[in-house]
Amino acid sequence: MGKSTKIYLFICWANMQRSPTAEEVARGLSKANNTRIKTKSAGLSSLSEQPVNKTLANEADLIFVMEEYMKTFIIKLYGIEAGRIIN
Repeated sequence: MGKSTKIYLFICWANMQRSPTAEEVARGLSKANNTRIKTKSAGLSSLSEQPVNKTLANEADLIFVMEEYMKTFIIKLYGIEAGRIIN
């Protein structure tokens, strides 16, 4: 994957509905518009299908969160700059 490929990470609480749905929608839009975007999703809960971790957070060019508190959580826990997080 070249440097021109962007990675978008979608985060919700349990990674069961909202973030996987957003991931699939973004993947479809990327394909339809012929853009180079890789999509991933994760959850804040340790019981998530894919719990968010430092590696996922750091490799993402943009992180999309479903709730404001999730942005604060990601900034504090992983030191991600606020400008890379969209809510």
